[in-house]
Amino acid sequence: MAVFARKARRIFTRWATPLTQLVSPDTLKRFLSLSSWTMVSFALSKGAMMIVVIYLARVLGAEDYGRLTLTQGLVNVLGLFVILGAGPFVSKHVPQMLQESPQRAVQIVNLSGAVIATTSLLLCIAVPFAKGTVAVNVLSLPTGSPIPSLVLGWVILMAFNELMLIALLSLEKGKALGTVALVVAGLSLSVVPWSGMRWGLQGAVAGFIVVESIRFVVAGLVYFRVVKGLGANPFVWPHRSDLPLLLTFGLPVFLTSAMYSPTIWGAQLVVKAFAPDGLVAVGVYGLMSNILGALLLVSSLTNQAAMPVFSSLFAAGNGDELKRASRLLCWAQMAVAAAISIPIALCAPFILSYAGPAFAAAWPAFLLMLGVGVITAGQTSLGNYLLATNRPYFILGTTLPWSLIVLSAAFLFSSHGVYALAGGMLVGAIARVGLFIWGFTKQLRPAASAA
Repeated sequence: MAVFARKARRIFTRWATPLTQLVSPDTLKRFLSLSSWTMVSFALSKGAMMIVVIYLARVLGAEDYGRLTLTQGLVNVLGLFVILGAGPFVSKHVPQMLQESPQRAVQIVNLSGAVIATTSLLLCIAVPFAKGTVAVNVLSLPTGSPIPSLVLGWVILMAFNELMLIALLSLEKGKALGTVALVVAGLSLSVVPWSGMRWGLQGAVAGFIVVESIRFVVAGLVYFRVVKGLGANPFVWPHRSDLPLLLTFGLPVFLTSAMYSPTIWGAQLVVKAFAPDGLVAVGVYGLMSNILGALLLVSSLTNQAAMPVFSSLFAAGNGDELKRASRLLCWAQMAVAAAISIPIALCAPFILSYAGPAFAAAWPAFLLMLGVGVITAGQTSLGNYLLATNRPYFILGTTLPWSLIVLSAAFLFSSHGVYALAGGMLVGAIARVGLFIWGFTKQLRPAASAA
């Protein structure tokens, strides 16, 4: 016990020390300039989406909202196999290539775009053969339902939109990114609720696709304007020498994502199949998960803004600054998430009751999800550090135990419905953040000596 206590004190000291050591003014300035203007815009975007999902839950009812949740999960899963790790690849390497020239940075983006175009074509070939099975066995809809076909367009548009938005962020063009977010917020509040109210589940899915289509046009125009302003050609051919970078970095990132979203979706399918309330439990969980986005708003924004800064600090060999910034951000994000979770927890019964009685009865499970949010807020900053320091395989290794915990909880406790999903997510988050901290502290001494 004495040995364990000494180790615990050393770890706490290492993590508490950065709270008293501010990062350099240059790093802080870059971070704030990238995140401050986008904060309000993304807050509007996330806030609009939270309003939309609560309204859709009320309009569609628990069962159809469960189908919408499974549809969104299917979009996320298929999107992983379309993007293939291109998003984090761009976040990691575009800031480094900018030190050579803007044209090299654009080549990284275009290489990722070529990958997405190729995988999108393969998806278009495969979907017609599987849409009937998806409609019947996954969504519990008639064989001829158009929703599986609509998913195809949703996935492709989302993949290209994510690429362009991450490219703008990696180029440290926060104002341009915020402009796109403002447009999306307005569209989400108007198009999706109206189409869902008028045409039900199919209308809600179509509304999301309309929003993604307009975002694709706006984001594309903004991106091309930014690239032209940098003096680069947006249509330059990718460089073949960058392909190994995509394979060595993008592959473990893809494998991590290929375990993460399918795990959550798979757990939902297990509960749908074995829980007494099936689709209702999935719908309740889906609403809670979407509301959780508000809790993670600050951490998601700051982490998106931090990744390009972290990557450039690592490229410049400033390891000490990178460690201080990462740990300080981790503590700050968890503190903000905890502060936001308190009023949400107090209002949990009221928030869920607006969607209907099936949602309101499960408000204790929402408290478990808020715990997941606080833990995840700090975990993502550590993930950024590990990615910036070329540790994607370590992140991949932490995903396997997390996946086993979440799926096991869904299977063993499926009779408890939404509580099996929320409880599994909480235990899995605790286990994974522990592994992140262990890996992070193990890298401190070598990194310091190298610096």
